[in-house]
Amino acid sequence: MRETIAASLRVATEHCDFFRLRRFVRTLNQPQWGRVRNFLTTNWDRNLEVELGMHAPGMVTHIHGDVGDPACLYLPSETSTESYRADWVTST
Repeated sequence: MRETIAASLRVATEHCDFFRLRRFVRTLNQPQWGRVRNFLTTNWDRNLEVELGMHAPGMVTHIHGDVGDPACLYLPSETSTESYRADWVTST
């Protein structure tokens, strides 16, 4: 199921303007926000990276997982203490 969700989100964000971050990008580019670009998000998609041209590792942290690694997606009803999760996932 996670692979299907991740694949669908990748297609939707790559080929559909509906999922773009136009307003956010416009606001973020205003001078009062400065130049620092590090983000913490609960979103699985990679829109921040794409829309802002962020390619350096660590600039965006996806705390519920990211479509690049579907096995690590946290579904809405899950927690880090689920018995099927690997130890490295529950310890971070």
